[in-house]
Amino acid sequence: MMDGIPSEASSLSWIDTHCHPDVLITSAQLDAAWQRSRAAGVQHWIAIGTQISDVSLYAQAAESHDFLSFTVGLHPLNLADLSAKDLEKTLASWDFYRTHPGFVGVGEVGLDYSRLPESPAERESLIRKQKIFFEEQLRWAVQHDLPVVVHARQAFADAMEILKRTQIDGSRVVFHCFSEGPEEVKVLNACGMRASFTGIVTFKNAEKMRAALKAQGLDHLMIETDAPYLAPHPHRGRSNEPAYLPLIAQSIAQTFALPLPELSDRLAVNSKGFFGLHC
Repeated sequence: MMDGIPSEASSLSWIDTHCHPDVLITSAQLDAAWQRSRAAGVQHWIAIGTQISDVSLYAQAAESHDFLSFTVGLHPLNLADLSAKDLEKTLASWDFYRTHPGFVGVGEVGLDYSRLPESPAERESLIRKQKIFFEEQLRWAVQHDLPVVVHARQAFADAMEILKRTQIDGSRVVFHCFSEGPEEVKVLNACGMRASFTGIVTFKNAEKMRAALKAQGLDHLMIETDAPYLAPHPHRGRSNEPAYLPLIAQSIAQTFALPLPELSDRLAVNSKGFFGLHC
């Protein structure tokens, strides 16, 4: 057993559908993290774009590491210094990456109302900016028929409104690090969308998350580490990494009273189908 990961889990195959390995790459720790990941049974990672600078970083890393795929996106908390012109240039630059063999979609994009300014005028301005950037990135994804990874924190209703307005195919949308409850996950599923779950489901006080997990069921389930954030129990509070994904899987398998090999197979079908992976 490695880092609390049962040997049965590490003997299976897992896909981390959402992580942020930028620091691993820039600090020359990517290969070591990959060796730990492979030892734990995690065979593929999707590096999720959040800003202009990480796209080229991930694309270059994916060229020499076939376990790595990547997305492009502007996270709602990374928009402060960006203008409408910056958004236009960024969307145009992404056309270059659409033919990259490691490219798999758009994200993470969306809305985040958890860190808004106290000033009502500034709050309104930032919310308006987040909505504009979210919608324009969605429209780019729709134009090119790409899957989208959505970040929606304290903004579920507004995010759903924009998604519906763009008329995006719901089967192309995943709400990553789902933090709402069972009623919201039912709203997602009714629109053909899905939720992805993180190490939060392993926390003792995460009953709402487990209720949402059960409400969605297995047919569209995907899991992620969101590394280096949200390390699962028993590593909560430490830096997370893809090698810990089987701990999340183990908790979910227990929630559904499902054998780990069956869960591994279901997750592989769901994740590969959503992102068009051939790993």
